[in-house]
Amino acid sequence: MDNATPTDETRLMNEPDAPSSETECPYCGAELKPDTKFCGGCGYQPGSLEGGAEEAAKPSAPVIELAVGDEVFDLAEGEHILGRSEGDLVVSNAYLSRKHAKLVVREGRLFIGDLGSTNGTFVDGVKLEPDEERELHPESVVKAGELPLTFTWPDAPVAESAEPAEGVEEAATQPAEAEVPAAAHVDQEVAEVGSPWRLKTADQEYPLPFGEIRLGRKEDRNDLAFPADGYMSGAHLVLDVDLDTLKLKDLGSTNGTLVRGEKVAPDEWLELTSGDEFQAGQTMFKVEVIAPVETLEPMADEPGPSEPEPPAEAADAEETPPEEPEA
Repeated sequence: MDNATPTDETRLMNEPDAPSSETECPYCGAELKPDTKFCGGCGYQPGSLEGGAEEAAKPSAPVIELAVGDEVFDLAEGEHILGRSEGDLVVSNAYLSRKHAKLVVREGRLFIGDLGSTNGTFVDGVKLEPDEERELHPESVVKAGELPLTFTWPDAPVAESAEPAEGVEEAATQPAEAEVPAAAHVDQEVAEVGSPWRLKTADQEYPLPFGEIRLGRKEDRNDLAFPADGYMSGAHLVLDVDLDTLKLKDLGSTNGTLVRGEKVAPDEWLELTSGDEFQAGQTMFKVEVIAPVETLEPMADEPGPSEPEPPAEAADAEETPPEEPEA
């Protein structure tokens, strides 16, 4: 038995691995010597493609980096939506529409398309038509409205930073003047800009932020509360504030909401325009636009939008305050 010839199975276990027949890496093209265990260029293991293992061994596709001000996003293969409040690339900035542009990565190539935005999408100074798609390159200059978008490809060379002009760096890092409130300091490119809409009553103005704003009598249930108006319901109405639209919906209030002198149906959205007036309880509100909404291009020499004549005030209705349960 000691002199028995080893079986084929024993011989295979004792013999060294057969050298790979591959001479070139199928991924990076590097030369593979017969005794190479791993590719020095990308780490590929020779022979791992056998048995349908090609997809498992294939390195993941590189991503493209998008920078918008201080926000940085990684764009992997597939579709990405850029917008102010919707999509997977959300940047809170008034130059953007809710859903502004579509970015698509296909096999390492990057494409951009405008989604019918208010302020447009620009590639190398040319405004894209809605749903028009344009391929981007490392040297492309891209803007969403007035907001610059910067893309970095994984294999793109890193450019050396140029020296700032004399006084530029100091000016950029100087704090705001002491007399200017901190909230009034706004980065013109990337910081959030207030809504162009406001409400005006007889003695007060109320700038409106973006989003849904609830208005009513009770302070703990509303963004704008008017506790002195006993004819106003606890939660009277809601406003939907967007860059180019302002909508109102009555929340089933006891005494209703009058828009342009007519009572509106509850739970139905109604679009308002600059100059419109609506009444909640005994309080009359006027809608005003405090910034242009059609475009954010420089308009220093152009007149602002004209306001239509306000409708005649509705006749005072003889109504009694609703009965509210005591807390």
